[in-house]
Amino acid sequence: MQQEESKNKKLKDIVNLFSFAILCFGQVFAQPNEVYATFEVQALQRATLALSANGVVEEIFVEVGAQVKKEKLLALKVKDVKENVQIARANLEVVEGKVTDKIEGAISGIESLKKLPLQV
Repeated sequence: MQQEESKNKKLKDIVNLFSFAILCFGQVFAQPNEVYATFEVQALQRATLALSANGVVEEIFVEVGAQVKKEKLLALKVKDVKENVQIARANLEVVEGKVTDKIEGAISGIESLKKLPLQV
């Protein structure tokens, strides 16, 4: 009976050892279907995107990560662009008015200086 218990203990030890080996080394010898990796991607060249107008993007014509040359990248909603043009024109008129006022003020100042008696 003692021999049988000894054999069972040895058998349990062998099973435990195999289980441990499979847990530790099983993934090393496994043939995975997919490989996962983490890495950092960096562009060879850097480009800054600037739009000539602001507004809500209506449509995007390129995929993320796509290589593009001189292509149309996106479209803004036409309504927003028209509103921006109207705002820009109104701002231009205000600035033109201020410049005109300053020019007229400068001319008036010069005319006033011309009327002063010249002292030698």
